[in-house]
Amino acid sequence: MKEELIGILIENGDIAGLLGLLRDPRYPYRCEIIQALSRMKDKEVFQALMGVLRSDPKEDVRSCAAETLGLMKNISALTPLIMALKDPSGMVRSRAAQGLGRLGDNRAGTQLIQCLKDPHPTVRRNAILALGVMQYTKAFANLCELLEDEDLYVRSAAAGSIGRLGSQKGIPILKKVLLDPSDKMVRSAIEGLGRLVFQESLDVLNAFQETNTCPPRVEDVLRQAIQRLHVKLNQQEMQDIVTDMKQNDANTTYKSFKEMIEKINDEEL
Repeated sequence: MKEELIGILIENGDIAGLLGLLRDPRYPYRCEIIQALSRMKDKEVFQALMGVLRSDPKEDVRSCAAETLGLMKNISALTPLIMALKDPSGMVRSRAAQGLGRLGDNRAGTQLIQCLKDPHPTVRRNAILALGVMQYTKAFANLCELLEDEDLYVRSAAAGSIGRLGSQKGIPILKKVLLDPSDKMVRSAIEGLGRLVFQESLDVLNAFQETNTCPPRVEDVLRQAIQRLHVKLNQQEMQDIVTDMKQNDANTTYKSFKEMIEKINDEEL
């Protein structure tokens, strides 16, 4: 019955009807309503979802609103999602952190760093992933500390996000993680090193492959990371060569032009 009603409203484009059901706290299928509204690019829908996130009494509904606002990738959701990081529900805080990662705006970086101390591991993990996606380099030290977190998934996310930050300082950190007894941690370290486009990173991965200590279930990930990083380094080298050639050509052109102007001035004299 609920699917039929929602389907009819969607088919008729009845946004007002959907919003009416969403605002009724007695209606039991409001998360489904939010999912339906997520496909509608309408200002009224967006405003309604922000209102739900701020004040709806049900944590699952607020959580769905946070997730949907992130998926809509409207920068106007930045402040509401940041405010939702202080929601009493860990579920809502987790989805808000996830939504901020999807927005990718580093203005949320400071608030996400604060979430790294959240008592709920899912909140910490999503905050870590968001900081990595937005390449918030100020979080480097914080992420390194979380490699000692009590939760495996938090530690794994930290290793991966250290790689996303793009800092060469992450290479020796992730090199140590390669010795972790957990396959998941080793995989994350490999993937993190694969994102750090430096010759040193490739050297670490090649050396790790040669030691034959890579867990069997992660060997394919290691080979793929080495291959991708090798390609990236070659592309970077070619780009550097092209940039140098352009710069040299520009200098040559400028020198020729200057000599021509000086010759004209001499002839006029």
